[in-house]
Amino acid sequence: MKEGMQEPIERYGTVAAWSAELGVPLLELQTELGVGILGDVGSSQVRQAVATILVRKKEEKEERISKIRAAVQTPLNLFALEHSSSRSRLKLKDIGIKDRKEFKEYFGLHTNPWEEYIGRLELAALVFGMDHPDVAIRIAEREELLKKPDEAPGPVVKIWCEIIKKKYPSAQEWLKAAVITTEPANAYYQFARDESGSNSAENALIYLSMRFGFQGSSISSNPEVRCAVGAMIFGADDPDIVQARQQIEEQRLAIKQFREDMVQAPNTVKKKLLEKYPTPAEWYQRGAASRFGDVLPYISLDVLCRQLGKTKFNAFGDAIGMKPGDAVAQWLYEQEAIDLYNIQRQKQSQEVERQQRMVRVVATRKSEKDKIIASVRKMIPHAEQWVNMQWKQRQAFTVQNVDLDTIGITFDITVPPSASMRHHLLLGREIFGKDDPIINGALKQLEETGRVMHMKMPTVEVKEVHKDSNNF
Repeated sequence: MKEGMQEPIERYGTVAAWSAELGVPLLELQTELGVGILGDVGSSQVRQAVATILVRKKEEKEERISKIRAAVQTPLNLFALEHSSSRSRLKLKDIGIKDRKEFKEYFGLHTNPWEEYIGRLELAALVFGMDHPDVAIRIAEREELLKKPDEAPGPVVKIWCEIIKKKYPSAQEWLKAAVITTEPANAYYQFARDESGSNSAENALIYLSMRFGFQGSSISSNPEVRCAVGAMIFGADDPDIVQARQQIEEQRLAIKQFREDMVQAPNTVKKKLLEKYPTPAEWYQRGAASRFGDVLPYISLDVLCRQLGKTKFNAFGDAIGMKPGDAVAQWLYEQEAIDLYNIQRQKQSQEVERQQRMVRVVATRKSEKDKIIASVRKMIPHAEQWVNMQWKQRQAFTVQNVDLDTIGITFDITVPPSASMRHHLLLGREIFGKDDPIINGALKQLEETGRVMHMKMPTVEVKEVHKDSNNF
């Protein structure tokens, strides 16, 4: 004790009373003092016991932090912590803690690190220190996100912009790219660098969206917001950003002028449309100019129909039982021209349907022909046998109860092969192949001599295919 200081007055009380006064868990204090709950102990003895408990708790906490550090190894691994504690690098049983709630309370975290990014960030600061580069940048990001949209941006915004520039090196690429939807929901589960340490332009965009109050998918769908973000990334003086802003202003003025014309001089708009789409056919076949395409410079079909609904129909196209394109057509053209176009379109549709049907018929007939050829070739494997068939044999020939003349019709041979040797041989070409030398030789002989000589080979009896053979 220093000179001049009075020795503290010794006070006495029960262990339970000291526990309540000092906020030390009763069981821990009782164990350290080695006395019962109602036993009297002095203040000096209690102070020494509390100091010992605090030292032990500090050592225990440092040991557990060391175990966490050894388990996750780097802050990046901790940020990528698995949601399932049983599969993650960090396991509660290895730290000696019962459950996630106890873990959160023990380390004084606001959220559960297995489920929320903020909890992982707080734990990383505790385990690796707030000055660790991978931790410090995320703390700066967190602080930046808490600012109001109109507050001056901090250095971390420039880092986000550099991350985005790695994916979109120029303003031209940025303005033309199909940028992802930047929903700010659950953004704290994300981080601007993944577990491998590489950068994520998508998450940097989410952060920019949150920081400056862009709503939902506005970066993706709103050209003005796209330009505003592009100006942050590439600078407001970038030529492509300047040009894009000029186009946006031109579009704004064009839409304003269009709306005024639709109220004051609607025939002016109609004249422009008829110059571009003189007939209903050209209107309906406008291709890329669909519901959201431009039907006039900077004027989409959607915008046209909305204004048309206000000035002519007093309702949007769908509200009067019409599709948007039909609503405009009713305004532009005479009913007779529309009816004529619909008749022509119906005829074209019918012709297309007829052609498609013919394709299906041809495919079906080919399938039937293949089955016929297989069945006949099973009965008559040699072309010589086909040539040697006499009139009576041709009359009696059937495959699955289908006679020779019906088979000929399937192959577009209308003269009955059973009665005509020439057409019997022509059908043979379909079955044995158009280049078969036996069939072609017999046809030549028939043309030159008017008859076909019997092929010198053993006659094979023609039998009907067994009932379980392929049908056609």
